Amino acid sequence: GLSIPLIIAVIIGMALVVFADSIAWTFFEEPGLAPILIVRSSFIPINIFIAVLTSVMEGFKEFKKNALAQFFLQSLTKLVLTVALAFTGLTALKAMVAHSISVLVVALVLIYLVHQLFPLTKSCNVARRNYREMFRFSLPIYGSNLIGLLGSQLQTILVGMLGSITGVGIFVVAARVNIMGEVVHQGINTTTMPFVSELYDRGDKQQLGHFYQLITKWILAFNLPNFLIILLFSKPVLSIFGEEFIAGSAVLIILACSRLVDAATGINSVMISMSGNTWLNTVNSLII
Repeated sequence: GLSIPLIIAVIIGMALVVFADSIAWTFFEEPGLAPILIVRSSFIPINIFIAVLTSVMEGFKEFKKNALAQFFLQSLTKLVLTVALAFTGLTALKAMVAHSISVLVVALVLIYLVHQLFPLTKSCNVARRNYREMFRFSLPIYGSNLIGLLGSQLQTILVGMLGSITGVGIFVVAARVNIMGEVVHQGINTTTMPFVSELYDRGDKQQLGHFYQLITKWILAFNLPNFLIILLFSKPVLSIFGEEFIAGSAVLIILACSRLVDAATGINSVMISMSGNTWLNTVNSLII
């Protein structure tokens, strides 16, 4: 579970470091992006390591410790470092360095927490190896996640190729503001996975149905205020980042509408995955 993703991540990270200059110039015509890309690419294996350890924590239902490490500790570390660097003249490269250090801190904390749950020094020779079952379940999830990730990044790349670097900045800020509702949705998705799996395994479809309806109402209830705020105050919200970002108000409203529709579907992707039909999520991601 650790070795395969890490090997792939190291290969991808090295490739991005080697071709950083070409990517910065070809896609964005901005050579200054190359150093930032090199720093970010160097930390891809650590990010993958965090993703795997996070999944282990979720499997043990240690959501509180996981959230404290990944959201509170990382955000606090990033904030402290960014403020400290701001006194020396904050640049995009320095901000990326602060982000990378916070990622490293979270990785070390997660290693300690997982080791407390399951000794990482334990011999793998006694492990049960269900490779076929593992890959049959996980490969469609990998495909779905990869398609979803590339799809969101493709928008940014296209704006950079067909528009301007200023347009990229406005689009990214609008997408980041809209991500507040997505964070709630993804957080609930993560915490419900073990419970949906347990109910499905017991064959308690009636309770599973009630659980799905209840969680969907919660997700929609959390996202509706966020949607209304963006709908009514999109320009004032974007003006916080600077007057030039107000041009992205229509973009922000469109993204907020799509987020509300997604919230209304509840935990459908969790229901599909935890019932073993992961390939359906891959098909859905392709269509999207």
